[in-house]
Amino acid sequence: MGLAGDAIGKWFPRRNLRKFNVRFSAMTRPGESLCIEGSIIDEIEVDGEIRYVGNITVKNREGERKLKGQFQVKKKFERDCRIRQSLYLYNSIFILVNIYFNGFSKYL
Repeated sequence: MGLAGDAIGKWFPRRNLRKFNVRFSAMTRPGESLCIEGSIIDEIEVDGEIRYVGNITVKNREGERKLKGQFQVKKKFERDCRIRQSLYLYNSIFILVNIYFNGFSKYL
């Protein structure tokens, strides 16, 4: 469940996670390689908030399903995306200015 939750946290901001439930279907052995897959299957409205509904599965290399679950995350609006892009641009400019004045070795 931890790996599945971490994957959702990388796909979407954690603050936007609204619901997450899973069902284990097989035991995972130490050293097994796992593959985490997720997909958005629906878009719903709950209390005026638009959410994506998604499925998540965790399988091993042989395709044996270890976990199956569903999650709901708040849908990000275009305004949120523009703010995030602005922050990335600001960060990039900040790093370039630091490299120019302080040298590149700090970022290696």
